[in-house]
Amino acid sequence: MKSYSVLLAILLATFPLLTTANPATAPSDAQIDRQLLDQRTATINNQAALDAYLAKEPLQSPLRKLTHQDRRAFLGSLVFGGNGLGSYDYTPLLNADFLDAYRILRLFGSELSLTVVLDKFKPSNSRTGRSVATMLKRDAGLSALNSADSECWQGTCRARLGHICVAGGC
Repeated sequence: MKSYSVLLAILLATFPLLTTANPATAPSDAQIDRQLLDQRTATINNQAALDAYLAKEPLQSPLRKLTHQDRRAFLGSLVFGGNGLGSYDYTPLLNADFLDAYRILRLFGSELSLTVVLDKFKPSNSRTGRSVATMLKRDAGLSALNSADSECWQGTCRARLGHICVAGGC
């Protein structure tokens, strides 16, 4: 009987949280599936794949769009988990055009994670970049998949300013 009382108390305590969630901004199953599929089929989904990519980096690699300092900071911040990229420092990407940042994160299957920091980017210089940003803004549920200002640490997300913890990546 005591365990039922404890369970009921917990349920009642969390009831306001359960009823105030906005279903319009919650990620759909399809959005979650897309992000996980993107991560698992990414060009770079672990440290070994990153090392191999950098050893034979194509001339048209979007990583080459970053300054030397930003590239080093971004690559040095990458944390890989069981499903691919777990977290990264987004601040070096803010110095690049939005479309270049999108293409960089696409290498890792984590381009959708940009939804949580769209407002931090300057407007894209390209029409395509502006279109991609607009598309991501319309899909509000995507931002609920990722955590801004947090990093992947020991299999979970913890607070860390300037980083993004990628859903399913830890």
